[in-house]
Amino acid sequence: MKTILTNKYNLPETLVDALSYDTHRMAGDISVTQLIDAPQIRILKRKHQLTEDVSEKLWALLGTAMHHILERANIKNVRKRAFILVGETLQDEYSRILKEEQGEEGAKRAEAFKKVVLWLHKTMEAMFPEIEGRYVMEMTLRYEVDGMIISGTFDIYDKVTKTLFDYKVTSVWSYMYPDSKKSWLRQMNIYALMLRQQGYEVLEGRIVALFRDWSGQMSKIKAEYPERHIMEIPIEIHESEKIHKYIFSRVKLHQQAEQGVIPECTGDERWGESETFAWMTPGVKRAVRRLDTMAAAKAWKEENGHKHKDLYLEMRPGSNRRCEDFCPVREVCEQRKTLMNPKKIE
Repeated sequence: MKTILTNKYNLPETLVDALSYDTHRMAGDISVTQLIDAPQIRILKRKHQLTEDVSEKLWALLGTAMHHILERANIKNVRKRAFILVGETLQDEYSRILKEEQGEEGAKRAEAFKKVVLWLHKTMEAMFPEIEGRYVMEMTLRYEVDGMIISGTFDIYDKVTKTLFDYKVTSVWSYMYPDSKKSWLRQMNIYALMLRQQGYEVLEGRIVALFRDWSGQMSKIKAEYPERHIMEIPIEIHESEKIHKYIFSRVKLHQQAEQGVIPECTGDERWGESETFAWMTPGVKRAVRRLDTMAAAKAWKEENGHKHKDLYLEMRPGSNRRCEDFCPVREVCEQRKTLMNPKKIE
């Protein structure tokens, strides 16, 4: 189902329109970002009518703006920009028709727009051959596995160095959290495989991270903190066979979820941190002692239990940062409800 957007803070209409505009082009059954993400999230989005406030889409808007600025920086001629804007508009409408219009009439309209888009691209190549020069930018690609069509749009590919670039307006926490980097690696490798299918050789990958919350002071204190507010991060590009095997495994998970076998989100998908075990006493919210493992908790009780009355043990699932504040289906997820309530286990 389509998410309903609200405007709780009465933001200006022009800003709301900008925040509401969906630049995502779905040219298949599932996007690359959906494929590598939790199947449970995708299924819950489909089943439930969700709401989202436009104010929560600010960072996505800034990311889109950054992509457009970087792309336009390489195209200085006004006429070239006009052609590209028309091309993007036609491509957006073509994608919308594929998603929303059914039947014979929809198929006719889609075919008509497809012909116009192809004609425009050929015209651009003839009039402005330099556009098709060193860089390939924001090309939407498709890859089919076991009947499921995966679509994705990469940022920039350099034909000379054979390097794939992905620009991310992101938080420092995402850089420091190891599982975010795993997601970046998976996404970029899938794009690399898609490009190889188009005849492009991909030797290297680079994430260009623009940290929206970077602090110069913190960079001097924490060793793992990024040194500057813009960083280029190398990403290892794997062999095609390895990437295909990963894609196949993810396709199977999503297909099973569509058939009703929905796996719970993993620790990585929840942005989770290790669980802890807390010794509690009745009527007191503060733990007497928290430990990292069950064995450590039992050993502590054997040594110190006699000092406290009516001790009981709670298993605390640790921090699930995405579940707590950032998951788009957090209001309808039963797994989240369970995780947010500590369990009394002894």
